[in-house]
Amino acid sequence: MLIRHITYDFAYENNAGAAILYGRTICGGYAQAYQLIASKMGIKALTIYGNALDSGHLWNIVQINGNYYHVDVTFDDTDGNISDSAEELIAHNYLFRSDQAMAETHSWIAGNYPVCPDDGLFYYRYLGKSAETRTILQEKLEEFISGIDFSSSGEHYFELAYTGHNPPDVNEFSEMTAAALVKYKAKINISYGAGVKNGICFIRLTTNYSD
Repeated sequence: MLIRHITYDFAYENNAGAAILYGRTICGGYAQAYQLIASKMGIKALTIYGNALDSGHLWNIVQINGNYYHVDVTFDDTDGNISDSAEELIAHNYLFRSDQAMAETHSWIAGNYPVCPDDGLFYYRYLGKSAETRTILQEKLEEFISGIDFSSSGEHYFELAYTGHNPPDVNEFSEMTAAALVKYKAKINISYGAGVKNGICFIRLTTNYSD
């Protein structure tokens, strides 16, 4: 997996060679490496040039079953030093997304690239990480928290695609998270950050345990 292999590092060249050989590069290296690997697998992938966070940026458009989707490996790399055992810390907010979803944070010259009308969200649907209502979201959030081993220190990542109408904003989701954590915070030191991006609800939670 590219995110496990690559660390975002301005000191290295911005190309696939630096990404694959040294595991260090910036956005162009992520995108070119993704395109190269996809092509070796017989998957059509393009590198797209645009802007994100008010600066130039590169990511990909990939074709799956005749449809095109955006993929931004760089933006899903939540931590440049993720260990092999910390799979939950890899985000999938920018995996197989539509033009509309990407336009919330990215911009590009649309006429230069294929149209991506549909939001794939394959990752979330395949693993059952989606919710159509607030009730289901709360249930899955509480299920995630109840599965954490609070007898040890560690980092945990939760992400879920809200597929219903009017997804919660960051304030509402933060309140839902706080409510789900109430009965645990008295037992252990817990810090967390909750957010909502492109319809994806996510939490990064750290437990600090001491005898």
